[in-house]
Amino acid sequence: NRRQSTEALYISNYHKAKLMKPVKVKSVIANFELKNKNLKSEQVLEANNKKKLIGLMSSSCNYSMAAIPLLEKINLEGKEQLDIVTIWDDSSYDTWQNYRSEKKSNISWKNLWDEYGFAVNYFDRTLTPTFFVVDEDGKVLQKFSGFDKKTVKKITALIN
Repeated sequence: NRRQSTEALYISNYHKAKLMKPVKVKSVIANFELKNKNLKSEQVLEANNKKKLIGLMSSSCNYSMAAIPLLEKINLEGKEQLDIVTIWDDSSYDTWQNYRSEKKSNISWKNLWDEYGFAVNYFDRTLTPTFFVVDEDGKVLQKFSGFDKKTVKKITALIN
């Protein structure tokens, strides 16, 4: 039964995430794989001597959608020093790819789908969007949630 197997995968991913060390400022993120738009598994973190900005997003969240133009600007201006990775918690591939697609159409950075909730549970995300700034070695430098003037300042400061 498809429904049972999907529920089992959510439970399994929850347990896997909770067995790992919690993600906190100064902790090192374990690298893991999520699916890209072609449904191919991809490493979340690339080893490339750049800081990362990881954004945990949701298509149904207006604040996640509002963050996209800023991420686009940061990606264009700071490509040399910063990688952006967005991770979406949408319940279906169709929602992730097609819901509010006009807002998402300019995403040109690493964009992944948290199909069975591993990242949501690993990062202990309670609010969308939630951002993690990670150094070149995978160590968390900052964590902040929501999207307001403070968030804009923190994100913009990453490339200035």
